[in-house]
Amino acid sequence: MRSFLLYMAVASLFLTGFKFPVGSIDLYVHYVYMPVIVIAAMAISGKVMTASLAALLGALTVHALLAVGVFGGGLARPAMQLALIGATFLMFQHVIAINGDDIFKVMRAYMHLALAVALIGLLQVVAFFLDVPPGYDLGWLVPDFTMHVNEFGVLRAQSIFKEPSHLGHMLAPAVFVAVLNLSTRVPVFVGRRTSVAIIAITLLSFSTISYAAIFVAVCLVSLNARRGVAAWVMVCGLATIVALYFYVPGFKVRADDTFGALMYNDVLSANFSTLTLYNNLRVAVTHLIDTGFWGGGLGSHLAAFERESVLYGFAGLPFQVAYLNAEDANSLLLRIVSELGLPGLLALAVFLWFGYVGRRSDAGTESAADGLWIVSNAAMTLFVVALLRQGHYSNFGMPLFMLLYAYAARFARDASTEAPDRATALRRAGLGRILPPSDARV
Repeated sequence: MRSFLLYMAVASLFLTGFKFPVGSIDLYVHYVYMPVIVIAAMAISGKVMTASLAALLGALTVHALLAVGVFGGGLARPAMQLALIGATFLMFQHVIAINGDDIFKVMRAYMHLALAVALIGLLQVVAFFLDVPPGYDLGWLVPDFTMHVNEFGVLRAQSIFKEPSHLGHMLAPAVFVAVLNLSTRVPVFVGRRTSVAIIAITLLSFSTISYAAIFVAVCLVSLNARRGVAAWVMVCGLATIVALYFYVPGFKVRADDTFGALMYNDVLSANFSTLTLYNNLRVAVTHLIDTGFWGGGLGSHLAAFERESVLYGFAGLPFQVAYLNAEDANSLLLRIVSELGLPGLLALAVFLWFGYVGRRSDAGTESAADGLWIVSNAAMTLFVVALLRQGHYSNFGMPLFMLLYAYAARFARDASTEAPDRATALRRAGLGRILPPSDARV
């Protein structure tokens, strides 16, 4: 029962393609079963809410009330955002608790589901080349599914997600584990074949955000590698970025368009992705300044977008394009800038800086004592990608990986202060093994 609830909760990360519009609200399928998981897990754990989660929700509530009081805008949107954030954090908090706070078990569940999604994507690509439409056009399964084809006429893998970028975003932590597994003797959580599959589907998405995830993962592995390895891995990562720029047209187009929009204000010639990001950047910065750097409060970016968007009124530009990502700012960083202002940015910086767990110089991968840095860096990979492109607070993995990041930091701190033997301290915390079964290591 505990493992079932865990897998159902983690599955919500991969079900964002199953979205149904209900009036002005987007109803994701996991919203339906999320209350059941929360109630069941709460009954098993016997707890309601941790003090840290109560403090987070309290701080967001106070900020939202002050913003509404000063800048107006009403309470409906802040209340909705607080409800979604609170419910999602509660779900993951409780499923982690009933599984003994074993964050390695949670990571294994995530990696297993990531593999399932990757395999669906690989089958999708194979079906495209075999010309089997039901195998690659998943409109019969995913609502409003739209196929994406690159400049060469090749399908961009997206598995069960709405967009290839969503696939790359949600596989970002798995990409870190995969890069690590392919650069070390002993793989963790999953085997090397699984790691190859995850890297392959990430590349086949032909998404800039997917390539960004690979680059971030390579950089983090390099920073935590043994002396003499980091430089070589970093060089390979930079060489990959250069190769993508010159040999993958979609990557080059987005890079050139972004540079042109930022440097020369050349907006209308940019592709839709760059256009949306640039527009939301302008809106977020304007909103930040207009609110005295305080931020407009949860859910306020939409109102700011409707006032400040630079795309309204351009001749020949469809309304749907001018309105893209009006609610989520297209980037978590931009949404925080717009809605939470400098207090939100400062809180995020403190959380990331003081919560980060790096690899110890004498660490291996054979025991729980050395796995915390892997969880921390896998989460960091997702954070960087989300800050670049994905403005959701409650969906696309942020609550789960924020909790894993915080737990990893806490266990690392406890291991260094409460016991001379790090491995013993972590065993007392109930953490399981990080190695995959022996038959899955190759």
